[in-house]
Amino acid sequence: MKHNKLLYSTLLLLTAGAIAGGFVTVKKQKASENIVVQPNQITPSYIDKVAVNLGSPPAEEPTVTALKGATIPDDVALQGAMLNQTMNCNGQGSASLTYKAITDGNKEKVSFYVHNIGEKKLYFRLKSPQGNNWIKTAVEANTVFVGEMQWGISQEGQWNFDLNNDDGSVISVKIISEKV
Repeated sequence: MKHNKLLYSTLLLLTAGAIAGGFVTVKKQKASENIVVQPNQITPSYIDKVAVNLGSPPAEEPTVTALKGATIPDDVALQGAMLNQTMNCNGQGSASLTYKAITDGNKEKVSFYVHNIGEKKLYFRLKSPQGNNWIKTAVEANTVFVGEMQWGISQEGQWNFDLNNDDGSVISVKIISEKV
């Protein structure tokens, strides 16, 4: 009887060791291979490494500084304007611009001016080429929203501006984007 218990205990320990050893082997194997990771397992550092390995730009971190009490510059003062557009539309509108980064790899300051010339509150959204909302705000009638950001290689591509209001009435807006 004691012999059977000893044999059973030994087999149990050997089986547990084999199973544990199998998990260690699988972990080492997965760490060295390109694997598909489920979305809930992805961490930002993993995303950045994958993006670098695939040759795509690293994940962006939308950072905008909103300036209070700013005014829209005169057209004469706009040296590096990427977009200078006045729009009138009913209820909704959109505009876009294409950004090309400077070639030295540094980031540059970009300013956005949204002057709500209309009589009603305007809702404004700026979406990056990667689909992230960089600005999503309301601009009161006859006021100017100014946002400054730092853009580089990971912000290259087409940026989209979406405009709308609550009641479908006329939107009058001037949008300026410039490299500072």
